[in-house]
Amino acid sequence: MPVLCLDDEVLVAIDMADMLADNGYTDVSTAFTIRSAADLLSKKEVGLAILDVNLGHGETSFEIARRVEQAGGIVVFASGYGAAQLPPEFRGNTILSKPIHEKALTAALDRLC
Repeated sequence: MPVLCLDDEVLVAIDMADMLADNGYTDVSTAFTIRSAADLLSKKEVGLAILDVNLGHGETSFEIARRVEQAGGIVVFASGYGAAQLPPEFRGNTILSKPIHEKALTAALDRLC
């Protein structure tokens, strides 16, 4: 299943991609901006997206989350703030607390995929 990791912190996105690879995911793409994530989605379908909620400069990942879900993909949010910051449409999504630990990521993937 193709996976997208979106985080404005490059090292965090790369770390998530490494954790996913450790869990057997072989098609993992990283993006660091809304624009790069949108470009990726225009070229390939993503079955799972792990999205940092706040991307700096007032940007959030909600537009990308909508696109992934509309295409039938699963969206997991990564945040240090919890569900309260999510729009109502996403409050049922899985949220991983930042910093993300591999054990929590693995448990979420086992539940969702």
